Amino acid sequence: MDSLSHLLALLAPRCEVNLHCRFGGRWQAGHQQMRSGVVPWHVVLRGEGRLNVGGQTHHLRAGDVVLLPHGSPHLMESLVEWGQVLPVAHRFNGTVTEMRAGPAEGALEMLCGEFYFGPHVSWLFSEASTLIHLHTDAREDCPELDALLNILVRESLAQRPGGSAIVRSLGDTLLVLLLRMLLGEQQPPGGLLRLMSDERLMPAVLAVMATPEQPWTLESMAARAFFITGHLCPSFCPRLSPDAAGVAVAVANGAGRPAAAPGASDQPRGHCRTLWLSVAGVLLEALQNALWRDAGRVATGLAPRVSRR
Repeated sequence: MDSLSHLLALLAPRCEVNLHCRFGGRWQAGHQQMRSGVVPWHVVLRGEGRLNVGGQTHHLRAGDVVLLPHGSPHLMESLVEWGQVLPVAHRFNGTVTEMRAGPAEGALEMLCGEFYFGPHVSWLFSEASTLIHLHTDAREDCPELDALLNILVRESLAQRPGGSAIVRSLGDTLLVLLLRMLLGEQQPPGGLLRLMSDERLMPAVLAVMATPEQPWTLESMAARAFFITGHLCPSFCPRLSPDAAGVAVAVANGAGRPAAAPGASDQPRGHCRTLWLSVAGVLLEALQNALWRDAGRVATGLAPRVSRR
């Protein structure tokens, strides 16, 4: 089984496709903060618009896909800035809610929904990943996406027998395709996906995902990745946040292993697994950053090359 399929089998995320939007004229559509573990997504099928999130404005055009890993509140609006904001009509057709405003000519058309990752979202996406913005129209690595979206839109609106079941199934496929595209980015979003993009770390990543309850240290992870890290373990790259570095150092020194966390034995097993995954994720990031830093030192002749067993 490949690494992405392994990850999906372990995390068991799901997708909901719940809105089909067609907005013309001057319009606005606000979204409140979502609970942890819910990742809103929007796929722009036609037209243009603006996305405002975290005090920043992003231009949207056909082919764009946006994900908000931490469910941040956001506002989507038209490029038109004159006239009154038109009311938005809602109609649930049995599969999705159709949202309509203004004339259809030149309107922005979107398909929207949520990915449900549960407590694993903080390991999958770092805190810095408030917005992921993909421009799929400029990519050639995922031709299946257009065909998938065409079927999703048709089945969402046609009200034919089995339409809801097809939309649910294809929504999960959409999730896999988008994660595949993110893995193919030159710089995947911070978190587990970035770790998975480093082939050197994959044996350690898969081992941690399978048994996060093990008392993982930098040394044991390095051994799984077949690296000898005697000169890497004492220090960590500044790319880690101070809090993350503190946790990693504590765990690496045996002082903060997940099993020893206060009240850990009183917590539900799912909570403990999430804690183990979070700490293990910090260690994996520390190992990756240490390897990156060491590679830089090798390039400048300041350190011996990392050896492999």
